Amino acid sequence: MASGLPEYSPGSGLDELRVFLGASFAINRHWLAVGRAAGVRLTQKASDSPITERRNDAEIQLFAAYRF
Repeated sequence: MASGLPEYSPGSGLDELRVFLGASFAINRHWLAVGRAAGVRLTQKASDSPITERRNDAEIQLFAAYRF
């Protein structure tokens, strides 16, 4: 293998669990501010991969939306 890591085949099935929390705020009639946070946890099969660096992760997303 070019990477030097052993080959890994987790098989089929669930690979991660996610929990989301989100909110939106109407700035005015057209504009919304939106935020989301997520926690992610890999299942044991997925986290056993040699390229996996951590089993748990978090995401934060902030964006604006325009309504026509």
